[in-house]
Amino acid sequence: MDDEISLRQFNLVRLSRDTVLKWMHDEDFAPVIPNLFCRVVVRDQSSAKQYRAMRAIRLGDDLQKPQMELAYGPSVRQYSLEFVSNGPFTEDEFQQYKQTQESNGLALPSQHDINEKVSCMREFLERKQKPEMKKRRAEEEKERRVPAKRKKVSYTAENEQLSKKIASLNEKCSMQDRQMDELQKDLDRLEREVEKKRAETEILDTNLTNEEESQEQFKTKINEMSSVISEQSKLVLQLQKQLQGERDLQLLLATKRKQILEKYRNSE
Repeated sequence: MDDEISLRQFNLVRLSRDTVLKWMHDEDFAPVIPNLFCRVVVRDQSSAKQYRAMRAIRLGDDLQKPQMELAYGPSVRQYSLEFVSNGPFTEDEFQQYKQTQESNGLALPSQHDINEKVSCMREFLERKQKPEMKKRRAEEEKERRVPAKRKKVSYTAENEQLSKKIASLNEKCSMQDRQMDELQKDLDRLEREVEKKRAETEILDTNLTNEEESQEQFKTKINEMSSVISEQSKLVLQLQKQLQGERDLQLLLATKRKQILEKYRNSE
């Protein structure tokens, strides 16, 4: 028969569980339901699970526990929505439905019926999706603008944070510079004292040849002061390395701050 429908056409008028859940609270959805088809899970005599194609009549009144009133051959009953599948009809399910209808003298949907139902579904979805699309586009536009503002706030906050870190490092470096200056002064003073004591020792070597004990005392004191100078020198070197590290970090933060400011200007 030229008017006989195919499995592909039959699937065009399939009503899934997700579609019912999405639109069941919409009052315009009820007129769309009749003569659509649901794929419903049932149990055969051996309690094995199988699926049947059933014609939809209407949605039940209780939307808290939604049910579909469905027809299979001459039998009409209500099924919980949880038994309605989201999957497509198979060829075996389609052929079984056709045999059931024919054996009970019931008509199958024609191509004209299918086309009319598809048009009805399309019109319903277009009516509902236009405001949804408009709302979605407005939300997307809002989302597109909001991140730009957030980025500016983020750039500003990060810039302030880096500025505080740089200021803190500047203060720390200044303190270390002062500390190094003081240590250097101590070092210079100790070196002058050592040179003075060495000169005194040379004089003693010449004039106090018999006063070996005094010479030894001076030498001991000079050695002690040399040890102090050595320790001071190590401390100065250590501070110099630490200060250089702080200055390197300061330079890195300043570079990062500059990059953030450039991003901020570009985003404006």
